[in-house]
Amino acid sequence: MPHHPDDNRYPHLPLILEQPNPDRRKRPAPPQPPPPRGTRSRFAGDVRDRLDDMEEELAQKPAPPAGLHPHLVFRVPLAGNASPQQIAEMLGKIGITVVSIESDKAIIAFRDDVDLSSFRQAVTDYEQGPRVNPNTGELYGSTQWDVLEYIETPQMRLWGRDDRIGHRLAGLIGDAAHSIVQDELYYLDVELWHRGTDELARAAIGELQQLIDLEAAANERVCDTFAGQLLCLARVALRGTKRV
Repeated sequence: MPHHPDDNRYPHLPLILEQPNPDRRKRPAPPQPPPPRGTRSRFAGDVRDRLDDMEEELAQKPAPPAGLHPHLVFRVPLAGNASPQQIAEMLGKIGITVVSIESDKAIIAFRDDVDLSSFRQAVTDYEQGPRVNPNTGELYGSTQWDVLEYIETPQMRLWGRDDRIGHRLAGLIGDAAHSIVQDELYYLDVELWHRGTDELARAAIGELQQLIDLEAAANERVCDTFAGQLLCLARVALRGTKRV
């Protein structure tokens, strides 16, 4: 029952009328401009050169086992004043999913195949510059791809083997995995990239299961799995001969 100010039964519990105070919301700071990248043509050429390097590195990798679909994972470092969410939206338009944002703002990007042609088309559209506004006959001030200029192109690279090894495992197997015991059975916790839906998470676990089943040695198996809204995890048992 509410306490009334004239009620003397609870003098130690006075009611204080609170005056409503409208929220004063701070206006979001305007986005900071990207670092100077030179001309559109020059920067577009730098991005293409880096994509060429990544595709050449992909071509040198061994083909995946039969029945497994190759994926593309690469690291996209950003300028310090960049908005990772803005870059993620841009990449989403060209079929690339952001699966992680690192503490230094670098984006880990995932594509369900190894085709970078849509990325190259975005670079071409950026290079061509703003289109003409049909209503005014004047050029627009920018293009939707101008956010590419926040990418630190020289450091953009494929996600490599060392990136996939956690600190505990690295301490166990040593540099270049020289401390692996071939006949020992290792139990590993594997975090798979979560690509946004339960179906895709389960598909990733299925691909891991298929990979292990291809040439499973004694007691090698997927021990347990978890596919949540944000995480996709598995515990596996593998022999040292797999060169974990």
